Amino acid sequence: MKLVRRIVLALTLVACQNVVFAQNDGQDLLKSAKRGDEKAMYDLGMSLLRQGGDENVKDAYSWIKKSAEKEYAPSQAVMAWPCFLGLGSGQ
Repeated sequence: MKLVRRIVLALTLVACQNVVFAQNDGQDLLKSAKRGDEKAMYDLGMSLLRQGGDENVKDAYSWIKKSAEKEYAPSQAVMAWPCFLGLGSGQ
């Protein structure tokens, strides 16, 4: 299942190439995400996915899920990929 999750996340990265994340803006993005800004949550999650690594992937999933729960459409689309591909809920 880990391989499937990584494949889905890789496909998501290809589909969602609109995140601009500068290194010096990382702290501001994190602060905004912690304050509940759904776009910042999504941007932070996508940035973490691009960085890779098991811990980053877990954190990315968490941030994107929180954003989706706040009804941010791009995050909802990312969360829907596993179902779209017939892989279940991705949880």
